Amino acid sequence: MAKIEIDHILCPMDFSEQSLHAYNYAVALGRWYDARITALHILVTRPAFGAVPSMYTLMLPPFTLDELRRDLVRDLERCVRIPDASQLHVDVVVQEAPSVHHEILAQAGILNSDLIIIGTHGLGGFDRLVLGSVTEKVLRKASAPVLVIPPRAAATPSTSQVRFKRILCPVDFSSGATAGLEYAVSLAEEADAELTLLHVVDDVVMYDLARSAQDVAALKKSSLEALQQLLPADVRTYCSVETLVTEGRPAREILKAATARAADVIVMGVQGRNALDRMVFGSNTHAVIRAADCPVLTVRCPENRRSQQATSTGGTNDGD
Repeated sequence: MAKIEIDHILCPMDFSEQSLHAYNYAVALGRWYDARITALHILVTRPAFGAVPSMYTLMLPPFTLDELRRDLVRDLERCVRIPDASQLHVDVVVQEAPSVHHEILAQAGILNSDLIIIGTHGLGGFDRLVLGSVTEKVLRKASAPVLVIPPRAAATPSTSQVRFKRILCPVDFSSGATAGLEYAVSLAEEADAELTLLHVVDDVVMYDLARSAQDVAALKKSSLEALQQLLPADVRTYCSVETLVTEGRPAREILKAATARAADVIVMGVQGRNALDRMVFGSNTHAVIRAADCPVLTVRCPENRRSQQATSTGGTNDGD
């Protein structure tokens, strides 16, 4: 299993508590991996229809755009100037753009980011269903792994309190799940963590196939053996590993396991790119991120990363 290298972390910030929370995670991971961090603020030059206006688009004071940009840079520098980041290379970027999520994706490509860390506001109504337009679009379009910090995560910790001591990694044996497992193992190594690999036997699939109880038991047993064979031989020397197979609806079982084990992070590989996946980023992944009480790291398999990079290079004429 290849060693994961994280050299650059992109952390979009809008001065909200959620983005400050995300920045603390960026600093903690930056220290673990000796990574450079870019704190990015997008100055919206043409707010999209239906977008929530920022404080400076509600009532612009009578000063120039250059002055506004300087003020934003100053405020962002103040936000990122925390003791735990003193030994890290942290860049501050304020970029003008008509679309927040397009610019985040563009900067991730320009900076060759290995990881995007973003907070989500947990808004109501339609935004709640789709995780908020910016976070949801970044999630389903980014080629780099994305760590989402939900509002239900614990109150904003200091970087020294950021913990990945209990890691849950759902595995469905797809190439996307394997990519997620590589990151879960890497985080477990860096944090000396307890790692739980979970496979869920979907009860809807079992019902459709009219499997007997004996068939389900045999499938769960073979799945458990397959989980155990996925791990490199040396993993147990630097972290505690549990393999678990349950039966039920995948998203519900993942959330149940995360709660039961007080997981600090859920690491999920992403595979599908069909029409439904483009709408809701995959039903299981979307449901877990929307309801999780801890950060969720999504990792796209290498084939999907190349496809997403090609799509981004060729434009994003997708109606977003």
